[in-house]
Amino acid sequence: GAAQAGAAQAQPFMTTVATVERLAEAGDWTALVSTCEDAELDLVHDDLEAAASAQLYAAQLLGHLLLRELEAARFVWKRAPAAAQAHAEVSGAWAVGKALWRRDTTAARAALTAGSWTSKAASTLASALERRGGGG
Repeated sequence: GAAQAGAAQAQPFMTTVATVERLAEAGDWTALVSTCEDAELDLVHDDLEAAASAQLYAAQLLGHLLLRELEAARFVWKRAPAAAQAHAEVSGAWAVGKALWRRDTTAARAALTAGSWTSKAASTLASALERRGGGG
């Protein structure tokens, strides 16, 4: 019934989250961003709630920042649903992105330190950005 359909819908999402976590740990930012982009397209069609996908938006933003793709990160932020933008990890990732956009690595480091990185992927990516000195 409906519960079974909901479970089937959640399964690819959980597989994607596990894949993103694995790619974050492996340091494969390009594959991570690609996986998040594919998931973003699928999420639009599957109509999953934005809150459930917020960790993927955060990983996608942080992945673009690690690849120094500020313009791409900005477009992820702009097209993310309001509910995803309101999520602490997503808004925290964008705070880092805004600082990098202004070439303010001090503010980027502060945003990384202040960020609420609760998901495994975002935590791994934020740590990688911190090790790089704020992403610059």
